[in-house]
Amino acid sequence: MPTFKVNRITQQQVISPNGVITSSYLVNFNVGDHGPFTIQIPADQFDAQTVRQKLTEFASNIQGITTGA
Repeated sequence: MPTFKVNRITQQQVISPNGVITSSYLVNFNVGDHGPFTIQIPADQFDAQTVRQKLTEFASNIQGITTGA
């Protein structure tokens, strides 16, 4: 299982041209010695299980690229 380390989590709110406010979280992290990387997760999907799953999937892809697997 690939390892990752979360460096920072910040909230972001964006106002669309028609005035709709959307909220999301930016998760900044490293995969082993690689990174930092940032993924954006919508606020309504932001919970520990979802974040862990997305980071694990991303880390697996990075590990596959860097090890040639």
